[in-house]
Amino acid sequence: MIEKITPSNVTSISAGRKQNIQNTAVSDVRTEETETSSSETQQTAAQIRNRLDSPYLQARDVQANISFQQSRNYALLDVNSKLHDLRSLALQYTNNNLSLPEQDAIVAKAEQALYAIDQTAASSQFLGTKVISDADSRELGLEVINLETGDPVGQINSAMKKVAAKLAMNSAQSDTADIRLENIKKSAADIISEFQAEQTARSIMNAIQNASPDDMYSGLESSKTAELLGI
Repeated sequence: MIEKITPSNVTSISAGRKQNIQNTAVSDVRTEETETSSSETQQTAAQIRNRLDSPYLQARDVQANISFQQSRNYALLDVNSKLHDLRSLALQYTNNNLSLPEQDAIVAKAEQALYAIDQTAASSQFLGTKVISDADSRELGLEVINLETGDPVGQINSAMKKVAAKLAMNSAQSDTADIRLENIKKSAADIISEFQAEQTARSIMNAIQNASPDDMYSGLESSKTAELLGI
């Protein structure tokens, strides 16, 4: 049976089509808003990554510098220990009435100590870079030590003061690098916090936009509302 189309039927069909068109339009708008929001989120994430590149590179350089200074500190302490041994040998040689064999034995040990200092200076490296090239026997003024004449103890004391000054400078640089690294970390944390806050705000806005007034109203509780309003 074919039902005759009356004006009332036409009106009903037209209204239904209008409603479908409106629903489709709303759905398309929400889809477009979702896609736009997703695109904006990706763009924001990319911007954050770009902003974090600089702190990351700075932190990496500072950390490498700290590691270099730590390696240098260990090597300088090793040289300082060998200088103490060398000073003890010089005191034994100059303050005691030694036989020739005893003198020869001390000279041999002193030569070995100097050789050990140069070996430490040559072998102590960080990523292929020597860390105490300025603290070998020549740089410390110990290239030639004559235990029989001159002032070998004073010569060694002078070398020990040079090493102590290098250790103090290295420690100060390490402290400065530590402070700089902490500041870089705080800067990166601020950038990340800003990103998280922006993401939270965006999520809230999306939830509000996508929720109907009825859903929002039904989700309210009088106790929560009163608490928020301070009632």
